[in-house]
Amino acid sequence: MGMAIRKRKLFGVLDFPKEDQPVAKSLQVRGWVLASDPDEVEIRIDLDGRAMTAEIFRTPRPDVHKVYPEFEHSNPQPGYIAVLNLESVAPGKHKLVCRAHLSKKTAVLGQAQIIVTQQSAEGTALSSQTSENYAHVSEMLAPQERILLMHIPKTAGTSLNAHLERRFPEGRSAVHIENLILGKTSRQVSGLENKFFLSAHLKIDTLRKFVDTRKYFKITVLRNPIRQTLSHLAWVKKLGDPKNQSEFERLPDYLKKIVERINSLDFVEFVDTMTPAEHNLFDNCQTRYLLPFHGEVDLVEAHLHRAIVNLSSFDLIGLTEQYEQTLLLLAFFMGWEPPQKVEMLNVSEKKYFIDLDDADEQVRARIQRLTRFDQLLYRQGLTVFERQLRNMLSILRVELPAWAQAIAGDPAGLNTSQLIHALTLRAGIHRRPSDEK
Repeated sequence: MGMAIRKRKLFGVLDFPKEDQPVAKSLQVRGWVLASDPDEVEIRIDLDGRAMTAEIFRTPRPDVHKVYPEFEHSNPQPGYIAVLNLESVAPGKHKLVCRAHLSKKTAVLGQAQIIVTQQSAEGTALSSQTSENYAHVSEMLAPQERILLMHIPKTAGTSLNAHLERRFPEGRSAVHIENLILGKTSRQVSGLENKFFLSAHLKIDTLRKFVDTRKYFKITVLRNPIRQTLSHLAWVKKLGDPKNQSEFERLPDYLKKIVERINSLDFVEFVDTMTPAEHNLFDNCQTRYLLPFHGEVDLVEAHLHRAIVNLSSFDLIGLTEQYEQTLLLLAFFMGWEPPQKVEMLNVSEKKYFIDLDDADEQVRARIQRLTRFDQLLYRQGLTVFERQLRNMLSILRVELPAWAQAIAGDPAGLNTSQLIHALTLRAGIHRRPSDEK
């Protein structure tokens, strides 16, 4: 039966609810679906033959990829979760059916009878169904205690490295593993499998050669492309300052040459004469981190599409401009208490050596050339980031009804401190035995 199911173009499972599942005023529906064209799949949920309205969002499922590894890259987020509002549904037994639609093909993912109970008068504590939901959601959203960060330069990666290193026992993290990997084969590198947190200035395709990325919760952070590019250029240029001579001497020879060139040429001349190594660093750098080749290749639109596909394989896509919210999302996914204080490291007092306000048309044209694909990639990342935030809020409102009721009555609306409070409550309620010190 296993071989037959793999030949299908659309198949999946309804994991929850189970048959005769008791529920109260809300229900979390979850499962997984695999398809030949996952972007076109539409998941529909019916209750007693009536279509239910709910936001459905997709999640990583390493357990599914372990059984169907051939779908890992084409279906990076096979899981689905939806929260149904049942406040208007009468108490009693109801039939729930979950289907997936792809073009003219339909697959029944599963069905179950649910039993809607009387609504709680208090509404201040988590229901047993919600608590059970959390255990499954936690398993899907943070299935591993291991984290892998693809560290794109000048995207707050130094700050995130420090934050994550504090989360794990001493000696169980390894940052800048590019220093261990570059110039070697996978057989020559050992010890990484014993680390809980890995971080590297390496492309995702290179990381896959040395690390089984399926075992890690994968993170990357994007930044406004113009700011990221100018900040990266400024950082490399600063290495040529006599005050940084000792750091300059430790650089590899190819990077020393780049530092010398960027300090001896004006910006326009430097961009017009960039070498492949310099293209790799400064020409749509964020897009290139998601591609398998280096700066010797001129990017075209097809490369952007491939980069976006690789971007979708990450479990969390953060944004430098919303770094605090990125940390809150990470706490949500991993079931951690959120940080009460956010620290930003490696921030230059003088950010850029180019003043955009005074830049002429030639300079602006070069900046546009260096960021044209990154700007489209960033737009995609922003869309995913905003969706992740909405999904988090949907889950928190179900899991913490008293908190949700409190913020609903707050005329000021939701703010960061309220979100931190919710995540702190959530971490305490659902603390796992392994979390105890």
